[in-house]
Amino acid sequence: MQLGLGKPIRREDRTVDHFHDGSQNSRNSDLTRALWKFLADYGDQPLRVVFGHSPEYTKTAGHRMIGNDAAEDIDFPEYLRDWHG
Repeated sequence: MQLGLGKPIRREDRTVDHFHDGSQNSRNSDLTRALWKFLADYGDQPLRVVFGHSPEYTKTAGHRMIGNDAAEDIDFPEYLRDWHG
């Protein structure tokens, strides 16, 4: 399962300051709730943050994307349905 956070926006020292997906992620309530649910669902397993340009990203092909509307993916309303967090 994948949760897209957007493009990493870097500081001058090249560390990640925040992620940007076309809007301010922290103000996207569906994305914020999905992130918390994702952590609740998968937090006891190893988690990795990978960027689209990294070789590890190609290994995620075939995983369902949360918050996407492609047929094989799961949109936010479906992912968040019946979650009380």
